[in-house]
Amino acid sequence: MSKKNNQMIIIGLTGGIGSGKTTISNHLKKMNFPVFDSDLEVKKIYIKKDPSLIRIIKKIDKNGLSIKKNKINKKVLGQIVFSSPKKLKLLELTIYKKLNTARMKFIKKNKNMKKKLVVLDTPLLFEKKLNKICDYTILAFAPKKIRTKRVMKRPNMNKDRLNKIIQRQMPEAKKRKLSNFVVHTYLGKWYSKKELKQIIGKILKQHKP
Repeated sequence: MSKKNNQMIIIGLTGGIGSGKTTISNHLKKMNFPVFDSDLEVKKIYIKKDPSLIRIIKKIDKNGLSIKKNKINKKVLGQIVFSSPKKLKLLELTIYKKLNTARMKFIKKNKNMKKKLVVLDTPLLFEKKLNKICDYTILAFAPKKIRTKRVMKRPNMNKDRLNKIIQRQMPEAKKRKLSNFVVHTYLGKWYSKKELKQIIGKILKQHKP
C-alpha cells in the first residue's frame, strides 16, 4: 500500500442482494465511520424529483403509469424497466451520473474534515469498477440459499424479479477473488461483527503514523 499514513482510507463495501451488506454497513456506522450508502442516496434522488430524472422517466414510460403529478411510483417503474434492458440502461445512466456526483462530494467533504477512514457502501462496486477508487474492498458474503430466503421475505419481491437482479450482478465467486476481505454474514451477527472489527483493525494498523 503506497498511500501515506496521513491520507484518508477509502473502503469499498459490497455484496449481492440478501448478502447482509446493510447489516455490515450499520456496524460501520456504529463504529463512527462515515458511510456513503448508495441505496439511500438513490432513494434521495427519487424523492428530490429532479427535472432531468422526471424527463427520462416520462420518456421511458410514455403511458405515464409510473408517474403522476411528478410523483414517482418506483414499484411500477421497476416493473417497466426490468422488462426492457434498453429502458433500464437509460434510467441507470441518469441515476448513476447523479450518484457519482454525490459520492465525490462525500469523499471531498470527508477529506476536508481530515477523516481517517470512510466507507462506500455500493452493491455494484466491481461491476461499475468503483473498486479502483478504493484502497480496500470488503465483501459481505452468504450462500445463495440463505440470500434467497432473506430476500423472499421482502415486500413486492418474487422469484422472477430476484433472478433478474442476480443476473445483473457479478457471480459471488468472482467477487470473492477480487475482494481484499470477506465478512461471513450467515454465521450470526455476533460473528460477523467480530470479523468486521478484526478487518478494520488490520487496515488501521497498516496506516499507523
